[in-house]
Amino acid sequence: MKKKMLKYLVIGCGMMLCSLQSPTSEALAATYSSGPLGLTISNANPGQFVSDTLTITDDITIGSISITLDIAHDWAGDLEIALNAPSGNYLMLTLTEATPSDNWNIFEQGQMYTFSDFGTELPGSGDPRVGADYVIPSGNYLPIDAQSGYTFASEFSGQSAQGDWIIEIWDGYDEDDGVLQSWQLDIEPAAVPIPGALWLLGSGLAGLIAMRKKSLS
Repeated sequence: MKKKMLKYLVIGCGMMLCSLQSPTSEALAATYSSGPLGLTISNANPGQFVSDTLTITDDITIGSISITLDIAHDWAGDLEIALNAPSGNYLMLTLTEATPSDNWNIFEQGQMYTFSDFGTELPGSGDPRVGADYVIPSGNYLPIDAQSGYTFASEFSGQSAQGDWIIEIWDGYDEDDGVLQSWQLDIEPAAVPIPGALWLLGSGLAGLIAMRKKSLS
């Protein structure tokens, strides 16, 4: 009887070893928010930046990541916005004049602007809706760096999220102030492989149970 049980256990383990797909465990997505800020983006010293730091204590490996801003400014094209990771890598979300949201476009308070690898370009002069005092709507947009091949995935995926994340905003021209009300990071952890020994034990037991049921039927 013991020999048969061992045989079934070995069969179950062998079947799983032949599987073409490695088992993984997917962790839940996490959101990290700055909370209310009311951070003034001043034009008093064009080219000077303001910043805010979001500290993440969870040591999780980044699968994908996005940033959402509650920001207001009457001349969106004045702004350069950068996201800096604890690793030292960074990504430019917008660039002064290079951003395809011509200077008359508006980041309006109450709109939520997400930047990710799955967005669309910010509306620019080629968009028939764009005109004087055009309010950029809430939406999911690509970072300006994507035009040069730099993405959230290339700069942040595979790294630990733990540490200080810093958003920096430059106002390149005078005459218009703005405000950063809040910002948040949404992180999808990378899938983690299930330890081989645990997987084999579980799959072997499953094989044993299946074979015992078959022998008793």
